[in-house]
Amino acid sequence: KDPAFATAAHVAITINSLPKLPVRHVAVIVIDEATAVALAHYGKTAKGEARAWLTTLLDHLAHADRVIVTCADLTPEIAAWWAAVLAKAGHDQVQYVDVVGRRHDREIVLGGTKATTLVEFKAEVASMVPGSGTRVLFLDSKKDVRALAKLLREAHPELKILDLHADNTKQHRALLAQPNLLAGYDVVISTGVLKHGFSVEKMVARIYVIACLTEVTVSDTAQAIARFRSVQNPNVRVCMTGGRGSD
Repeated sequence: KDPAFATAAHVAITINSLPKLPVRHVAVIVIDEATAVALAHYGKTAKGEARAWLTTLLDHLAHADRVIVTCADLTPEIAAWWAAVLAKAGHDQVQYVDVVGRRHDREIVLGGTKATTLVEFKAEVASMVPGSGTRVLFLDSKKDVRALAKLLREAHPELKILDLHADNTKQHRALLAQPNLLAGYDVVISTGVLKHGFSVEKMVARIYVIACLTEVTVSDTAQAIARFRSVQNPNVRVCMTGGRGSD
C-alpha cells in the first residue's frame, strides 16, 4: 500500500486495486462505468473472493459523505443492485438523475446479412458530401476494418476516413484522448476498442454495426453504440451474424 494514498486529495483507482487503498473518510466517491463495476462482482468465482471484494467496497462507501454512481447504460436491474449496496453502506437516500435521456429515442434496426449491410453502408458513403456528418461502422474484425478502410480511401479520396483497431490505438492515442475529434471525420470504421470510457458528445450522422454473436456480446454492441451520444439518424443499423465470416 502506497502511503501517499492516505493523504492524497484526489485518487483515481480501478475496482480491482481498491484493496490497496487505505480506508479513510472522504467527501465523495464517484463510481464510473457502474454496470461494469457491478458485473465485476459476479465475475469473482474463487471461494470467498466475491465476499471479500464486496466487503472492501462497502467499507470505502461507508466512509464517504456522498456517493455518485454513473453509467451511460444503467439498467433498472443494475440500478437496483447499486441501491441495495449503497443502503448497506448507510446511503439510503438514492436520487436518480437521467442526463442522457436524449438517447432513448434511438431505434435498433436489426436484420440483413453482413454482405447486404456492407452494401448499404458503402452506398451511403458513396453518396456523401465531405463534411456532411460522420458515418460510423463497427466491425468485429480488425482485418475487415483495415480492408474496408483501404477500399473506401481508394474509392473516395476526398473523404476523411479513420480506421481504429487494437493494432493502431497507440498511434491514435492523442485522438482517443479527445473523442469529440472522431466527429471531425467523414467515416469512422472501428472494432470494439471504442467501448467503456469513451464519450463522443458531438453529433454524428449515423451508426452501423456488424457483429458476430460468438465474438461480440450484445452488451458490448450496446456499449459501442452508446459511445456516440448524439446521432442525427436515430435508426441504428445492426446486423448480428452467427459466426465469424458467416451471414
